[in-house]
Amino acid sequence: MRLLGNITFLILLSSLIFKLKAWTSEETILNQFDQVITLTELKKHRILFTIDKASYELISSYLAQIKNPNQHLVQAKVMLVSDISKMPALISKIVAIPKMKKLAYPVYLDKKPSLTKNWPRKPNVIQVLE
Repeated sequence: MRLLGNITFLILLSSLIFKLKAWTSEETILNQFDQVITLTELKKHRILFTIDKASYELISSYLAQIKNPNQHLVQAKVMLVSDISKMPALISKIVAIPKMKKLAYPVYLDKKPSLTKNWPRKPNVIQVLE
């Protein structure tokens, strides 16, 4: 029951649940561990999408309180996607991504933002996409 309560909490933090249109794309996105997922596979999950440091840190601090955050996300069928295209490449390469590699769960990173350009964008908000 705690799992459902925690996910409900995250959903309530979002001001928008955006229904994704039919994806049939085989485009891919990498996480901080350089693991690849297709957008079609990603669509099978609820997506928590961030576009800025504040909303990313909100998710990160929440997951830091959970004993096994990766298992928590897998059971809830939730994936994290972050648009880091506005972050300077040097900062992402030297600071942000190495820090993310210490996390016990994947964060898929759109560095361009070619894949997420049409997704809803609201600063300081965790966008919940289905």
